[in-house]
Amino acid sequence: MAALFVAACVTASFAVVGSMLVPGRDELTDAVDKLAFPSELTMVDENSTGNRLCLEECVVLSRTYGSTLTGKATVEIAVAALEQAGYRCIDPSGTAEDRDWCGSLDVDALSYWQRATGGFVISLVVHRIPSTWAATDLSNVRVDPLWRSYAIVRLPE
Repeated sequence: MAALFVAACVTASFAVVGSMLVPGRDELTDAVDKLAFPSELTMVDENSTGNRLCLEECVVLSRTYGSTLTGKATVEIAVAALEQAGYRCIDPSGTAEDRDWCGSLDVDALSYWQRATGGFVISLVVHRIPSTWAATDLSNVRVDPLWRSYAIVRLPE
């Protein structure tokens, strides 16, 4: 009888911990893969940090895409891919920055995206090359001399 009680407690503990887990790296990778960016955007870097229990930090996935297109054209195709995948631009909650978050989708403008049904919030920002941002963001990436811009996609935000 004691063994049955212990087994029930262990099972209940796993159920509680399992329900507290945030999405893992694989789930985030699958979500970004579904964006189906066109070939003009080439993934050049991917990293993830954190853990599913959010000890110190929750799991965050960041991908960098190089582009031979202008910054404006890169914004347009990245936004089109997000919209085609069912995402819409949203105003982030809790920010002190006073601006029209979805009306100024341009180079250097951070935007946030979420499906109408909820789920992950994805951030998108596109920068020109060369730029001050590029010197920092691309410090660990071999930059193709043909790139004119790059995009960073990060989730969840």
